[in-house]
Amino acid sequence: MDGLTHAWTAALLLTILHFFVPMAAQAEEVSGCPLAEAGKQKSWDHDCAAAIETEHDSAKKAELVFRRAYVLNERQAYEQSLADLNAACALVPHYVKYLLASQTHPL
Repeated sequence: MDGLTHAWTAALLLTILHFFVPMAAQAEEVSGCPLAEAGKQKSWDHDCAAAIETEHDSAKKAELVFRRAYVLNERQAYEQSLADLNAACALVPHYVKYLLASQTHPL
C-alpha cells in the first residue's frame, strides 16, 4: 500500500473515530495542545511541540501526540498525522483509541 493510501486511510479512521470516541473522553488529563485553540496555528504548533517535548509521563505524552495528530488530520497533513498516531501507539501500545485511529487497512 502506498503512502497516499495510508494517508487517506488514516484520515478516514480519524474521521470515524471523531464521531464514535468524543475528544472529551481523554486518556489522561493533560494541559497542552488544546483542540479548541488549534486555529491559532503558529502559536498552537509551538506550544503543543513544547508540551510534548517537556512531558515525561508516556500516557500523557501519547495524549498530546494524539491531539496533534487530530489537528494535523484536520489540516489535511495526513502523513504527519499518521506519523503522530504511530508515535502515540508506540508510547501506549494497548490503548484502544490510539490503536483504532492508527489502523491502516486498505479501503
